[in-house]
Amino acid sequence: MVWIEPHPRVAEPPFSIEPLAPTHDRAAFVCLEPKLTDFITGQAALREVLNGTSSVYVCVDARNVVWGYFTLSSYSISRADLLAAEYGPEWQQLPKRKLSDIYRAFPHDRIGCTMLGRVAAHNIMRGTSFGVALMTKMMEKVAEGSQIVASRFLVLDAKNDKLVDVYKEYGFQRLSDEDRRMFMHMETVKKFESA
Repeated sequence: MVWIEPHPRVAEPPFSIEPLAPTHDRAAFVCLEPKLTDFITGQAALREVLNGTSSVYVCVDARNVVWGYFTLSSYSISRADLLAAEYGPEWQQLPKRKLSDIYRAFPHDRIGCTMLGRVAAHNIMRGTSFGVALMTKMMEKVAEGSQIVASRFLVLDAKNDKLVDVYKEYGFQRLSDEDRRMFMHMETVKKFESA
């Protein structure tokens, strides 16, 4: 993965993805969403790591300055919601053989997933390929984690309809028309990160 460096006087390459630690310089991070800025610059991100609520990964430069981050945690979705998203609300009317295959593939009522909770890039990186690179690195971490703890899907909650469209471009599908929860098959995640 080649990281595009738009501002050599501001950020010092190379970039790396690391688990959040107190030694990372988060103070100057700012993005379009104040809550996402506050999360990483305050104590909330470190608290989530210490409490085991989520894993927080930061994109840092050679000086340990944070330029982007994402959070991952374990999650589960209901088999019924997944089948409704995949086959429509009448999924129970599928041929018995097809239903039998589905139940063999998903034997439990809840399906293990990885949740992308937050993702943000510094405002300076807007208009560059940094966001795409950050998403690619996130996919790599998710694929890597799914080999350690089984996870069938990557799930997220899009903040608004514009982001729904952005995530669709990555290959996410809506889980329901009632909210903005979206999902991606782990096979798709692995293809994305290996592309």
